[in-house]
Amino acid sequence: MSMVINTNVSSITAQRHLAQSRLEMEEAMERLSSGLRINSAMDDAAGLTIAHSLDSKITSLNQATRNANDGISLVQLAEGAMDEMSAMLTRMKELATQAINGTYSTADRANLNLEFKQLSNEITRISENTFFNGINVINSTDSISFQVGDAASDTISTTLQRMGSAYLGETTATITDHPLTTGAATALALTSGDQARVLVGGRTFVADFVSTTGAAATLLKTQIDNAFGTDTVTISGADSDILTFAADYRTGTVVSTYAQGTGSALASQDITTATQAGEALTSINNAINDVDSYRATLGAVANRMEHAANNLMSRVEHQQSARSRIQDADYAVESANLAKAQVLQQAGTAMLAQANASSQNILSLLK
Repeated sequence: MSMVINTNVSSITAQRHLAQSRLEMEEAMERLSSGLRINSAMDDAAGLTIAHSLDSKITSLNQATRNANDGISLVQLAEGAMDEMSAMLTRMKELATQAINGTYSTADRANLNLEFKQLSNEITRISENTFFNGINVINSTDSISFQVGDAASDTISTTLQRMGSAYLGETTATITDHPLTTGAATALALTSGDQARVLVGGRTFVADFVSTTGAAATLLKTQIDNAFGTDTVTISGADSDILTFAADYRTGTVVSTYAQGTGSALASQDITTATQAGEALTSINNAINDVDSYRATLGAVANRMEHAANNLMSRVEHQQSARSRIQDADYAVESANLAKAQVLQQAGTAMLAQANASSQNILSLLK
């Protein structure tokens, strides 16, 4: 090999290897300091894409888990309210059974009826005031969906029910909801045996069919005005049965016609006579069945969501494991790489010094 001064190939080679070992050392130090195997797309472009996709899925599934648990909390809230309703219905049945007995006078039954009616009113009050984040869970017929996955279609749905005394106690009854026409008004159009029920401002108001034109609408207006003020609802139309609601009360208002089934609604019952107490027993038994059926429905949904939440947590666990294998640094491997790169750096520096000094041998030829 020729001996030259201007080009020191050995030094260039040593510099190249030194630069390479330095990059390896810096890469190992970056991975050890960040805990990540992939710190930029240059490290592993495909792996970075997969890891980011898993990140978004894991984040969405974690939120879905919280959604499912929130849904369970909603059901438990309704369950607690209906547990109290069940206790009150049991007491009402006891009072009705007592009132049937022939050993009690009219005055005795009137006193028993005082508690009976108060319990009926309390069932309605609870139904109108049991909210979960603004959602009335036992005084609505809305369908509610719980998002339990990272796809829009991955939902669990259930239909809410009304549990006020005006809605409990009948069998084979038919409820027809009438949306507000033109955003403000709706006609009652009641027939014999019907009731009109208006859900407004989170409260339910009830009026039975009356043969006198407009009587039911007038009764509803009186109740609603007493609750919210005289400007809440107005009456119009040829039959004086069209209800028009003020703008502030249109959202969420539902007007229903309720066709009577067998038996009568709990709200219409009293126990002032033995005969009425007997009729009340039938209504109470139906109401107990209504409450128990809704509790069973919600309980089944809650159990389903609990299983869904457990499945979501399992999916998150395994996808986090997959993401870790792609993205996280293996400290055993990276610490070994760092040690190797540091040794190569030291050796490369020494060899570069030797290569730079090798040209000094040419001076001996010039002596």
